[in-house]
Amino acid sequence: KYQLILEQWRLAQQKQFGKGSEVSPGQGELFDESDSDSQEDSADVETDSQTVSYTRTKPKRKPLPKDLPRETVVVDVAESDKTC
Repeated sequence: KYQLILEQWRLAQQKQFGKGSEVSPGQGELFDESDSDSQEDSADVETDSQTVSYTRTKPKRKPLPKDLPRETVVVDVAESDKTC
């Protein structure tokens, strides 16, 4: 009985998340455009486009002030734990 339930669970997982779950009927016609419409639109887009060139600066973290107190902590491991 446990094996049957386990097999049903695996099949349900495969059906929900498997490769075949990405395909829906009618999905192919969703983005089906004619070639004439796409050529007309591309001519309009080319005339309206502008080229902007600049370099972006990455945000940098400000360093901590020099006057802040600093504390050095050295953790020593016991000799018995230093085995390689």
